[in-house]
Amino acid sequence: GGGVYVVDGTFTMNDNASITGNTATSTDGGVGVYTTSTTATFTMNGGTISGNTATNGGGVGVYGTGSAFATNGSAFIMNGGAISGNTATNNGGGVYVSKSGTFNMNGNASIKSNTGNGVCVGERATFTVSSAPTVTGNTVKNTVGNAASNVYLNGGAYITIGKNGLTDGASIGVTKKKGVDNGVIAKNVSTDYSGKFFSDDKTREVKYKDNQLVLAEKDTSAETH
Repeated sequence: GGGVYVVDGTFTMNDNASITGNTATSTDGGVGVYTTSTTATFTMNGGTISGNTATNGGGVGVYGTGSAFATNGSAFIMNGGAISGNTATNNGGGVYVSKSGTFNMNGNASIKSNTGNGVCVGERATFTVSSAPTVTGNTVKNTVGNAASNVYLNGGAYITIGKNGLTDGASIGVTKKKGVDNGVIAKNVSTDYSGKFFSDDKTREVKYKDNQLVLAEKDTSAETH
């Protein structure tokens, strides 16, 4: 971690604290959360993480053990505050969640204006949202410039809706490669929360179907010219 490195321990950030302007030559520009044997937890109740740079996890990187199939992992619990203006040259400009890592985003926590995705969720990672979090205005560089990339779901990664559900003010952009898992972004969803999410790709939209949230192609058949 360019700013803070948490290994098999806990770190809590409150009020107006800030982690700003750090650079890591590899991963975790602002905060790195790792476990080697037990669990590691970073709790953010307020403050800002901004202006940090790394290859992966410009703002925060959350990792499990050395095994890709580890069952005990690290956790980042974001109950408030903002992660903004961070950069990853690869993935996870705001937050990178890998392997058995866990990221819970609650309250009115905000992830915005990061480069290299807002949140990058690995295939065996867990990303849970509840109340009114926002992940908006994040981008990734491509061959023609910058493209919207808020929550990027790798492979079979999904978003979990927390037990308290989502409330007014929640707004989360999502990207998942076309053709992967039929566009499913969340499973076992008992309420239609499609209005709390939007597709980063403007040719798709979020639909609620069979207790799932799905990125579906927009129906343009009714359009007139």
